[in-house]
Amino acid sequence: MRNFAAKEQENKIQARMKYLAEFNEKQRKERAARAHEKENRIKQRVQAAAEMELRRKITMVRQWRANEKKRLSRLKQEREAKQKRLEDEANNKWQARVTAQNQKIQEEAILLKLYTDDMNAAATRRAKKAEIYAYNTDLELQRIRLANFKLMHGGTAKAAQLVRKMGIEFEKSKRGAKGMSPELAQRLAAEAMTSAVSAQGDALMTLGQARARMDMETVLPTAPIKLLDEMLETAVMEFARRRVNLLLRDIQRTVRSRAALIFFQNIRPGPAKKKTSKPPRWSLQIAAEMARQQVRTRGASIVFGEIVNIAAEEYTELDMKSVKDRPPTPVPSKTKLAEVTFSDRVEDLPDPVSVASYLPERRKLLEMINVAARLMSRSVVQRVMKGMDVTVGKVTLPHMRHPMEWGEAVEGLAGAVVDNRVRSDSADVRRTSEFLAHRILRSLLLEMRQEKQRRKLSFSTEEPKDFYVPDKVVAG
Repeated sequence: MRNFAAKEQENKIQARMKYLAEFNEKQRKERAARAHEKENRIKQRVQAAAEMELRRKITMVRQWRANEKKRLSRLKQEREAKQKRLEDEANNKWQARVTAQNQKIQEEAILLKLYTDDMNAAATRRAKKAEIYAYNTDLELQRIRLANFKLMHGGTAKAAQLVRKMGIEFEKSKRGAKGMSPELAQRLAAEAMTSAVSAQGDALMTLGQARARMDMETVLPTAPIKLLDEMLETAVMEFARRRVNLLLRDIQRTVRSRAALIFFQNIRPGPAKKKTSKPPRWSLQIAAEMARQQVRTRGASIVFGEIVNIAAEEYTELDMKSVKDRPPTPVPSKTKLAEVTFSDRVEDLPDPVSVASYLPERRKLLEMINVAARLMSRSVVQRVMKGMDVTVGKVTLPHMRHPMEWGEAVEGLAGAVVDNRVRSDSADVRRTSEFLAHRILRSLLLEMRQEKQRRKLSFSTEEPKDFYVPDKVVAG
């Protein structure tokens, strides 16, 4: 019985162990199934997330490609539109230029026609005057030819003969005076002619000056004569200084006013022009002629008519004298004038002090000042226009190689006028032109600075005003 019970107990234990083993195996399989299922769910979630990320990337790439395609298309359209706009602007400018050129050609052609008509009318009027002046002109030409012929054939000999004749006549008139001799008379005649003939003047007046100087040499000693020469030179120099000072003032004022009008035209526009009731004659003629030409040619270019020969209104029945084989106009020689000068009284000769036009030195100075005025006006205008920039309102001062003052400029130009050195390549004229241009440009620069400062102050003092002030928004 004990063996049977032990056997039974052993069987129960084995069955219990077998049951536990099966139960543990079942539990393990269930846990393995649950773990596999959980792993599968995780894998599915990861795969789904990867698919969604891939789909998102694909969608983003597709959207980017679509946007890039749209951007390229937009850029292409903008480039084509810009190119078309530039082409249209170029074509419009070209058409406007062609139209303006055609208009200008038509206006110039009409002006040329009107000018030609006026010139023909003026030529007809001048032809009548030419017949009146022809004979006098031929006589003047003969006189000039005769003078040139005498100058070419022994001009120096003629001058020496004149001086010798003057010395002889002076020795005759002063014979018996203290210290007078033929040699002294000849020397005085040479010195007097050298100092008297300083410029082209009246021959009789020049001889009168020479005689007065020779008489002074015999009456006064050397020292007073030197004082008189210095006084004359001082008077001539002072005359030149005053004239040059007035000339420089006038040039500076004129060029400065014209340059200021051009330089400040954008900042200080001039007053508006008053409307005239009657239009100018040229504008009416141009408008009428252009309308007539457009009606005639229907937009084509101006066509000139046929050339018509207009017969002369008047004819002369007198035969004009030919210049050839005409006897020359008699001109008195200077030796004859010397005899008349020294044989007549000094009171009968023209007084150069009372009649200023008889002074050849004064005439020479005025001619030199006029030449200097022409040269300097042109040079100063060019330098001032070159130093101005009207677009931006800027002035470029020229470099002064030789800085100078007003007195130095007047003195230099006056010396050039007195010494007959006024030419286009003269250093005094060039330096004075640079000095005037520098003064004018500097005054324009200072005035422009003041104008900009004034405008800046006027802009800063103005109160800022808004163009649009929105109304208050009332909450509902």
